[in-house]
Amino acid sequence: MPIRSNPWVQKVMAAGEAQLDRLASQILGSERFISVVQTAVSRTLSARDTLDRSIRAVLATMNLPSVQDIDDLRRRLDELDRSISELADKLGQLEKAGAAPKTARTRTAASGKSAAKKATASTAKKKT
Repeated sequence: MPIRSNPWVQKVMAAGEAQLDRLASQILGSERFISVVQTAVSRTLSARDTLDRSIRAVLATMNLPSVQDIDDLRRRLDELDRSISELADKLGQLEKAGAAPKTARTRTAASGKSAAKKATASTAKKKT
């Protein structure tokens, strides 16, 4: 015969459950208990905030990024990626329309740079 099916054990278990219910009701109804729990939770959250600030300060001192810094960088990279994709799409549309700007350097731009170098060199010779 299993022990739980014994009527005497069932009565004892029922009495124990009733006493636990009363005790739980008294504890949860107590203003002092609620105050203690609220204080404990408040102190725990305060300690966590202090720890977070201290860790961020240590990471900053060591010139290491925090989780927030990494998340910010990841967000900015995602924005840049979207912008680049949009620009590539627009460039593709321009190329299809036949109005794409030429990306190769023109002869005028290249000769302009060499002309500037020659002018600088001739100015230096005149001063000597």
